[in-house]
Amino acid sequence: MSAKKAKATGKVVLKRAAGLEACSGWDFKAHPTRKTRVGLYISKKVGVAVISAPKGVTTPEGIGIGSTMKQVKKAYPRLRYVTGTGRPYVSVPGNPKAYYEFFPEKGIVTGLALGLGTQDCVS
Repeated sequence: MSAKKAKATGKVVLKRAAGLEACSGWDFKAHPTRKTRVGLYISKKVGVAVISAPKGVTTPEGIGIGSTMKQVKKAYPRLRYVTGTGRPYVSVPGNPKAYYEFFPEKGIVTGLALGLGTQDCVS
């Protein structure tokens, strides 16, 4: 979905314009984020590229903010780690074009994102 179509839903608000960057940052009106964060990135090239899960949202396998990394590893035995950051990620079961990325702190998931494999917004 393009930024124009996303805005037309009335459910998102622009937080950071793309400018010279490849992507713009948006928030869901129902789930605003802190000043330095965004709820989703929309790429000029691929459309909606990365969505950050708000608290209370889980994957179909039951993983969300507050899950332990032990639960993540059990739910996703093919878990891998992003080179450089060391953050765990896994292809979405049934959709190899997308991935889940987890943001753990002290063994607890404090953030979760759903990303398009071809996204050009974040590394």
